Amino acid sequence: MRLPDGETAGDYVLHPELLHAALAATGHHGEAYHWRDVAVQRSAAATAGVRTIVTDPAGNGSSPRGLLLTTGNDEPLATVATVRTREVDADTLAHARHRPGDALFRIAWQPMAVPTATGPTPAVIDGRATAAGDLATDLHRRTTDLLDTLHRHLAAPSGPPAVLLTRGATGPGPVTDPAATALHGLARTATTEQPGRLVIVDLDDEPTPELLTSLAATGEPEIAVRAGTAYVPRAERVPTPPGPGPRLGAGTVLVTGLGSLGTLVATHLATRHGVRDLLVLSRSGPDTPAARQLIADLAAVGATARVVACDVADRDGLRAALAAAPPINAVFHTAGTIDDGLIGDLDPDRLARVLRPKADAAAHLHELTRHLDLAAFVLFSSLAATIGGAGQGNYAAANAFLDGLAAYRHATGLPATSIAWGLWAGRSGITGDLTDADRSRIARAGYQQIDPATGLTMLDTALRHPEPVLIGVPIDLTALRARPETVPAVLRSLLPPTVRREPADADRSADTLTDLAGLSADERRDALTTLVRTVTADVLGRTGTDNLPADGTFTDLGIDSLLAVELRNRLAQRTDLALPATTVFDHPTPQALADYLHTSLLDTGPDRSAGLDLTADVTLPDDIRPAPGSTPHGAPRHILLTGATGFVGAFLLRELLATTTATVHCLIRANDPDDAWKRLRATARWYRIEDQLDPGRVVPVVGDLAADRLGLTPGAFDTLARDIDVVYHAGATVNWLQPYATLRAANVDGTREVLRLSAAHRTVPVHYVSTTGVFAGPAPDGRGHGPHDPTGPADLLPSGYLQSKWVAEQIIGLARERGLPVSVYRVDLVSGDRRHGACQTRDYLWLSIKGLIQAGTIPDSLGGSVPLVPVDHVAASIIALSTDSKQIGSTYHLYNRERVAWSDILDRLRAHGHLLPVTSWAEWHAAVLADRDNALYPLLDAFELMVADTDAFYPVIDTADTDAALAAAGLPPAPVTADVLDTYLRFFTEVGYLPPALATSSAR
Repeated sequence: MRLPDGETAGDYVLHPELLHAALAATGHHGEAYHWRDVAVQRSAAATAGVRTIVTDPAGNGSSPRGLLLTTGNDEPLATVATVRTREVDADTLAHARHRPGDALFRIAWQPMAVPTATGPTPAVIDGRATAAGDLATDLHRRTTDLLDTLHRHLAAPSGPPAVLLTRGATGPGPVTDPAATALHGLARTATTEQPGRLVIVDLDDEPTPELLTSLAATGEPEIAVRAGTAYVPRAERVPTPPGPGPRLGAGTVLVTGLGSLGTLVATHLATRHGVRDLLVLSRSGPDTPAARQLIADLAAVGATARVVACDVADRDGLRAALAAAPPINAVFHTAGTIDDGLIGDLDPDRLARVLRPKADAAAHLHELTRHLDLAAFVLFSSLAATIGGAGQGNYAAANAFLDGLAAYRHATGLPATSIAWGLWAGRSGITGDLTDADRSRIARAGYQQIDPATGLTMLDTALRHPEPVLIGVPIDLTALRARPETVPAVLRSLLPPTVRREPADADRSADTLTDLAGLSADERRDALTTLVRTVTADVLGRTGTDNLPADGTFTDLGIDSLLAVELRNRLAQRTDLALPATTVFDHPTPQALADYLHTSLLDTGPDRSAGLDLTADVTLPDDIRPAPGSTPHGAPRHILLTGATGFVGAFLLRELLATTTATVHCLIRANDPDDAWKRLRATARWYRIEDQLDPGRVVPVVGDLAADRLGLTPGAFDTLARDIDVVYHAGATVNWLQPYATLRAANVDGTREVLRLSAAHRTVPVHYVSTTGVFAGPAPDGRGHGPHDPTGPADLLPSGYLQSKWVAEQIIGLARERGLPVSVYRVDLVSGDRRHGACQTRDYLWLSIKGLIQAGTIPDSLGGSVPLVPVDHVAASIIALSTDSKQIGSTYHLYNRERVAWSDILDRLRAHGHLLPVTSWAEWHAAVLADRDNALYPLLDAFELMVADTDAFYPVIDTADTDAALAAAGLPPAPVTADVLDTYLRFFTEVGYLPPALATSSAR
């Protein structure tokens, strides 16, 4: 007997392949389950002979027989006194081959001592709530609220961690609030992306301030408190499940989703479990290649698959599908979608887009089938929910809800199994965008891919297990041991106690960092550069730093947004610095990042934006020039609108539909046209204009401002360029915290692509929505900035967003010089619609008003004013000016010189029942700082600057030319009166953004 080609004896005492061959050669069939008195005389053999030691003259295969293994020279290699074998059925063989027990885990809650800590009481984010409405509605409301709170908390300067409080979201004990479990999923991602900023605490009683302080000081990201004892979640392998699994073949089995997992599961149910009738619910319905293939494949094995077009997230549609189906025996929910992004980049739309097909659908399936006697209710969850996958906060929330729902059903006696899967091998709708580098990164983190055969065996094992929530992922313990500082707390139990063996370069970096104070400035910079390059190499999975130049950009080196999070976190651990979330974006090369660490460690850091040359981006490709064709005249037939799912863009869409007969093509970042329509409708519903959408005249165009050709194929881009008569470019990534480098793609490069499209065939007009914020301060003579005054200076603009708008305007200036007809509309502080008050919530003014109400007081002598411009007036003005051919190519200022005084705003707040007594500035300031959940907490400095010097905060803008043009178009000014303010306050109260008043309202 010889080892197979490519195999070596290596470190084996006796290679298992030799044992396997010896058993086969001597007639031992089946599984060798009993060995006795094994003795090895020689080790590391690659060849062997074998003889049988017969101890049972009858030759019964199940009786004990021994083995003698010899070397090529017939010398003893090893002896086995007895070995017993037994026949193996298909189930046992599959279980042994795929070893599902090695890849299935459950959460055990381990008690933990909590030392008493002193210090300030941490800020509390209260996630405890009484459920209101159905499960899905409650889920969306609470996760959206938490996302808003996390935005404010994580944007604030680093400090002690806040505490998210929930009740009944997790074990130990029954889960009673699955929506709170979703909060845990979102919060776990926040703790991954920004370690040390948040602690998740689920408790059964009201905590004392002392307990919260002590829990926050433990360093654990998630804790449960039961009857005064603290517990932490730790993964452990599941024992072999007893007994058979559920009988699935006794009726119709419902499967959601026609993706790769849904198809795989449906086929497995038919071929392995004998299910003869399957109801497959998919948004795409039966008329697709995937549906037809599944129907044919199942028919070949004697099963019937009925594929029904149904959005499972639509409760009424699901109810109708269930009513038309035979009795359901089991449910397998595999459907889902992703829209990855860091917590700071997520918004309510992106959150809802991922919650609907995964969590809403599960909630509806639960509520509409709980009266049935189901054999199984199986939910396909994700490991992202358990560990808080960076860049997947919305996906983690959706899947954590599934885990919570399964635990909740189990506690109430209903069947439930939720499996938090790792990454399945192959391509699917969810994993199709993963590159080989992404998959390699996941493998380096210790999470191996699940091949389909192993995954289906794991599924069968999970169905036999009494635990309602399991984790399904093959873990590479060697990879975990190699990078213990990156292992999530919940998986630390899988690691044996060991000492981390650092790469050679890392030892030098750590030693140098320890001795930094004793080095010269140049030596310190060299040491930190080495550290950054070493950690970058480790994050990228490289063995050395030879191909990591200090001046190479992180993007070119392979650092994406998720790896940037890991790099920032690991450097924070090594330097003990509280590094901002945007650290890697702000300092885009290893050398720049090392310089930043150097100045931060010495507390002498220069301005973080130093060295940023915005003028270098003011370029326009030479091929973007007026096309030979004539500029279209007359009423447009086809209009391209960007930003239709934004605030101003939504009202521009309404105005275009009301004032033209054109078809409006809306560029929307979405998964498909159906998803784009849902985003449009959700936006219109929030702004209370949904009834004014005309589906016959609105065409969603799935694309992306941040991508080449607006994310379209060359053919689609060319067709759109030929059809469009005019472009309204209102789209942009609006984020006041992200640096310019992050916003450049959408806001600058996207504007170039819009110009490219407009000039491709007929030189159509472009109407660009900008901001008065491109002026860095008041005009020097006090008269107000006019449309033709110089903007900037660029280096004084206070945010990456304003810098991106400044660069885009400079590029438009180049386009105008070449003869392209581009108009610019600079808007200022846009407020809600005057008729019903609908407005965006993440607006500086309304955050300030919310913060005042949350504080319960106002500071003495609160002065100043704000230049509000109603959004309906902005949209109407842009459309009116854009349709006057004599005005095309001009710049306009949509700014309200009749500002609203803060005293008037306070009068209306009090009229609506918000008492708001006056206190001193010092007392009010301290009250806001004491409440990290206050909307003004991260904005306090800016708020105080605004009310102290309104003209510096909101520079005066000259609107004379714009006012004259609007008057000629028949549009009068739009003052924000007391009645309009009342309308705004009613809207924000109705939607729950502003808390209810404490006193009886006397507002009209």
